[in-house]
Amino acid sequence: MPNGTNPATYPGHEEGSSAISHLASSPVRNITEHGNSESSPSQFIVKLPCISRVKCTDGNAERQICVTLHDDNVARVWSMETKRLSRELRSSFRFSDDTVWVAICPAKPDILMIYDCGKVSKPGNLNIEAWNWVENRKIHIIINTKFTPGSGYLFVPTSPIAYTHTGTGDLIVIDLDVPPEEPAMGLKVSLSDLAISVRQNASFNRGSLFRCNFITHNEIAIIWRRVGRWGLLHSPTKYDYFFEVARLSSIASEEGQEKPLIGERYSPSIVGHARVISKFQLPNSARLLDMKVVPENQTVLFVATRKSQGSDSFIIIRWIGGIVAP
Repeated sequence: MPNGTNPATYPGHEEGSSAISHLASSPVRNITEHGNSESSPSQFIVKLPCISRVKCTDGNAERQICVTLHDDNVARVWSMETKRLSRELRSSFRFSDDTVWVAICPAKPDILMIYDCGKVSKPGNLNIEAWNWVENRKIHIIINTKFTPGSGYLFVPTSPIAYTHTGTGDLIVIDLDVPPEEPAMGLKVSLSDLAISVRQNASFNRGSLFRCNFITHNEIAIIWRRVGRWGLLHSPTKYDYFFEVARLSSIASEEGQEKPLIGERYSPSIVGHARVISKFQLPNSARLLDMKVVPENQTVLFVATRKSQGSDSFIIIRWIGGIVAP
């Protein structure tokens, strides 16, 4: 369906019927402490038959919407209140593998993005697309640099700014909340400058950037990966993982400006003079799988495995406001 087409005129949409045909809504049976079951009308299961296979989804509970990404290169936004299809957005990506994802901005659910974390981003041929789906408007993004993302895109907490990082130590940030006539400009800033400001030594080797996640709009959790001493001698290669949290200086809006410009918030000068408020070495021989941030309580979770006595053990490490706990 082309952008702007009324969903009710889309094939399979009857006048007055839902885009989600054969909707199944039923209460969930809850078991009480006495063994009796009772119906909870606030919980239900909804079946959303679609014309092509769903690859991934995201949702926003506050706005009661969800978005599904399909094999036919279309993102579909659904209203959970009306049980109807709200918008279809055709992507230029070809969803042929599992590296393509969709995300709704928590701070501004009118904005959603699609990204391919397995694709090299080039000027004019980016690995990210974004829409203001309420306005049925594709957001024009300009990033004047070539890069290969080290992970997918995330949203900065409480902000419509999307970000990713490269393995070479660069942070890519894009403010997607722009007027229709303006492009969203991508900014690249080197996080390696952070190591220089902390160590006062430009030759200090932080290694490659493994993960980078914003905890708040001005606090960044960073994991650097370096080849371990034993990795130089034995095969396969093993790594040391070094974690730090950097706090950026807060930038106030200028007079008459609604919000600080992205180039001011995350400029090389701001990053270069960030203050490291926490750092630690992850356990030796641990193989880090992922890092997750829970913005609500500003917690960082590290998921890793460690080989012990011939078998792998699964470990989770928590960072809570500067305290590391198992």
